[in-house]
Amino acid sequence: MLSTAGQWKPAEHLIKIDQALRELTARKMTRLIILAPPRHGKSTLVSEAFPAWYLGHRPDESIILSSYDHDLARRRGRRVRDILSEFGPMLWGTRVRSDIGSADNWLIEDHAGGMLCAGRGTGVTGWGADIFVIDDPLKDAQE
Repeated sequence: MLSTAGQWKPAEHLIKIDQALRELTARKMTRLIILAPPRHGKSTLVSEAFPAWYLGHRPDESIILSSYDHDLARRRGRRVRDILSEFGPMLWGTRVRSDIGSADNWLIEDHAGGMLCAGRGTGVTGWGADIFVIDDPLKDAQE
């Protein structure tokens, strides 16, 4: 992402990832694998911005976000929840339920959808997902 005269300009690879995520949302594909070096914006786009946008548009659907570490998955889930809490009412008319709103397991008010975040080895049986995001399944190169 570059800044030109105070304006955000997305990097070309992020535009391509965004296009692929839109095709995934439109069900033109069923699987998507994104490989890019660290610190290139893929997790921010795919694990934070995309789930918030997706659930804003499809509040009756569910997302599972998984990572090698539960705390990492929970941080991403908290960010998605916070984005949806802040912008959901204004942009899509959606709100996060206040009674089930932890960072790693939350639902959308008056809808069936929500998000579950899990670390590697955490059981997700019984939840189900319309979108399953696996972000950083391995801790480091040694793994």
